[in-house]
Amino acid sequence: MIYYLVYNSKAAPLLTEQTLKNILAVSRENNTKAGITGILLYHNNHFIQVLEGEKEKVLSIYQKIALDGRHSLVLKKIEGYEPERTFAEWSMGFKSVSAKEYEEAEGYLDLPTDGLSQETAANSGSPVLILLRKFLS
Repeated sequence: MIYYLVYNSKAAPLLTEQTLKNILAVSRENNTKAGITGILLYHNNHFIQVLEGEKEKVLSIYQKIALDGRHSLVLKKIEGYEPERTFAEWSMGFKSVSAKEYEEAEGYLDLPTDGLSQETAANSGSPVLILLRKFLS
């Protein structure tokens, strides 16, 4: 069983493309070291992130995020255990769904097709995927 946590937050200042790239680079490095996988979505100045791994490590990263000045209104949405990782291949997948220029950002992923099959994304009863689909719609 793998622990997961999903939170959302509002970006405190309007974030630039470079700031998003920096967040992504640091997140990937920290997550790799901690054995954390997940995905970060950015839309209309809001984040939603899935973190999965050992519970203590996930909660530690979440605490750091909650104190990060680039986030406000940090709210844990769901947490729990799944039989396996949903984002096993991603130290931190990323997708900005609000601005065309972020599509070229290093690490850009198309949620339904990169790492998840169309069928899995469409039919999964996983609370994580259900929440991500709601965020994207």
